[in-house]
Amino acid sequence: MLKWALPLVLGLFSVAQAGLNEKLMTKMGVNSTVILNSLLVLSTAALIGILAAYFEFVPREFQLQLSVGSWRLWYLVPGILGFCLVAGLPTAFSHLGAERAIVLLIVSQIVFGLLWDYFTDHTIPSGKQLFGAVLAVTAAILTAKP
Repeated sequence: MLKWALPLVLGLFSVAQAGLNEKLMTKMGVNSTVILNSLLVLSTAALIGILAAYFEFVPREFQLQLSVGSWRLWYLVPGILGFCLVAGLPTAFSHLGAERAIVLLIVSQIVFGLLWDYFTDHTIPSGKQLFGAVLAVTAAILTAKP
């Protein structure tokens, strides 16, 4: 049940975060909003990592596992993409509205998710998955029209 609930809750969080960041950006600007977000992410991750090291109630996956010798340059890419999400989605909200921006985001996630699975796991999408992607693109077109 949790594996299905988590993405739904994260969907709520992504809309709420983008909507709140849109409001923050009008008061603080894009960079200040992203810096504030980043400081909170860093602080929260560090706190959870510290708690995981000392308390059993925090899953072990959250323990800090830093190994300097194993660093690769591509490890920086998720953080750069995170910056783009934190700065870009609220901007899309202000130009397109929340509904249109989120529908387009979901469509792109479906399409690129299918491509990611294909190129990284060599998973060929089923007919049902492709049909779902077509439905999502259709929904995006319908919601994009005034």
